[in-house]
Amino acid sequence: MTLAEEAMTRAVRRRLLRSVIIKDEAGWQALYDQLAKALTVAYSDAMREGIVAALDRLRDLGAGAFTAEDGRSIMAALEPYVGAAALGAAMREPVINLSDALFRMGAAEVGKATGVEIAFMRPDLDALDALKQGNLFWVGESWNSYTQDKINTILTEYFEKGMTREGLAARLAEDFATVTGRSDVYWNVVADHMAVKTREIGRVTGYERAGIELVQVRARMDE
Repeated sequence: MTLAEEAMTRAVRRRLLRSVIIKDEAGWQALYDQLAKALTVAYSDAMREGIVAALDRLRDLGAGAFTAEDGRSIMAALEPYVGAAALGAAMREPVINLSDALFRMGAAEVGKATGVEIAFMRPDLDALDALKQGNLFWVGESWNSYTQDKINTILTEYFEKGMTREGLAARLAEDFATVTGRSDVYWNVVADHMAVKTREIGRVTGYERAGIELVQVRARMDE
């Protein structure tokens, strides 16, 4: 093949790559939607169970002023439901399965565009395993980076205002439900981060297996 023919082939591949990526946006959106829904539903279900446990703990405390120690007791009742280990277990299956699908989608997009059948090798599968574990780590981190702080703020307000345990049950359920309702935004951000990162690393694998040495990325950074 002459240099001119090689240049023409590369140009055609670039055009095909752009067209495939655009056409596959529907598939990408479907996987992202599945991931975002799985995370938000799992969190809502876990939080619902946690609220029941927290209310039971509050009733067990009996009459009297709500204290900082009571707050810690409520947090201890919630953690088995919405803590790092609990959410990691609840979300493990969808995160693992959808991470796999997004990674393979990224590689397949490159394969379609270049006419190369992408065959994963051991380093690719190792990278995929690492991605899955990394995504699960961020699920667990939600307790430290989101849920714990939100709930601590609510509980701190209770004892700073001198509220009593007797009249707190309805307020507790209402306030915790507000945290659950606002969590959709948080989990959509987490899902977006996971999905984009996993798909893009899948593309890198596709580039490597297709023998592509240079990729030009055009990013529009504002409106």
